Amino acid sequence: METKQFTVAKSTVECYKIRVTDGFAWADITIDANERGGRICIASDYGNWQNYWGAAGSDFKAFLGKISEDYAASKFGAEQQIDVQATVVMWKKDLLECRRAEDYTGDEARQIYDALEEVKHESHYTFVQAVQSTDKVMDFINQVYGSPEICHEPNPHFARFWKELWPVLLAEFKKEATLQPG
Repeated sequence: METKQFTVAKSTVECYKIRVTDGFAWADITIDANERGGRICIASDYGNWQNYWGAAGSDFKAFLGKISEDYAASKFGAEQQIDVQATVVMWKKDLLECRRAEDYTGDEARQIYDALEEVKHESHYTFVQAVQSTDKVMDFINQVYGSPEICHEPNPHFARFWKELWPVLLAEFKKEATLQPG
């Protein structure tokens, strides 16, 4: 077995500790920047995310100030989650259309509708498993769609982080930039 060789480099990072003064919101945001890019690591009560950009094209903090919520969410893997309610509403609408087209009897449609009523109470974490374990719903989905059509929504935790704490971090970056000599 070949022995691998490793190098170790030590660097200093900046950690921004953001705390709300009248509540419980918090975030520890670590920036590890270099000449070309950097890494941001976020640990917060909204969620935990990180990403590395190897070619930011500018000062890393300036780069972070220019990115959009959608772009950041996609890089952090926080872009979307299953919208259970919208998905069930869409499936019920399509079920009613199938019933009108007489693809299902009244009794068959009622059984599928009742099964949809049960899965609509699932969380976005358990929804797919609950649907897959319900034969009547899976048969309906496979017949109508071929593969499941699922609605998505923005991750609400990331959206709140972006709205409430991200501007605080960017304001700190701007404050630091004005204090920089020259």
